[in-house]
Amino acid sequence: MKKILITLIIVIVLGGAGIALWAYQQSNSVANDPKPSVPTSESSLQPDEVGTPVEVEPTSRTATLDPRNNEIISGSVTLTGNTIRLEDDFKTENGPDLFLYIGDATDRKTEITKLKAANGAQNYTLPDTIDPDSVTHIWIYCRAFDLNFAVAEL
Repeated sequence: MKKILITLIIVIVLGGAGIALWAYQQSNSVANDPKPSVPTSESSLQPDEVGTPVEVEPTSRTATLDPRNNEIISGSVTLTGNTIRLEDDFKTENGPDLFLYIGDATDRKTEITKLKAANGAQNYTLPDTIDPDSVTHIWIYCRAFDLNFAVAEL
């Protein structure tokens, strides 16, 4: 009985240490995606005053993340065309299971993807089914704790 109890304690301690190490690695990960280039497409060409097609840069909207639930998170997010970019200044101290969502002022609505890292510049592409002009809020959500970390109103 004593051996079983000692074995059980060792398994619990090692399991807890493993979970803590995983959470630490997730919260200290850093991404460094380059700024996305915007490819020329027929939809980005507009006629000038004499009718010659010229490329028009897509509109960019940038906002600062507003922390929720007392989370330590900061940085800015930019939406350019169909690309969401967490800028170089993006940083959070917690969150082992962070996801990017779009939504409205009250809550997240549509999952985009799991974040690549808890810190640093990151690029994500909206699905073709989402009109970038309809995106008003970008949310950072922790699935493990079912907790909204931050929102940016574009």
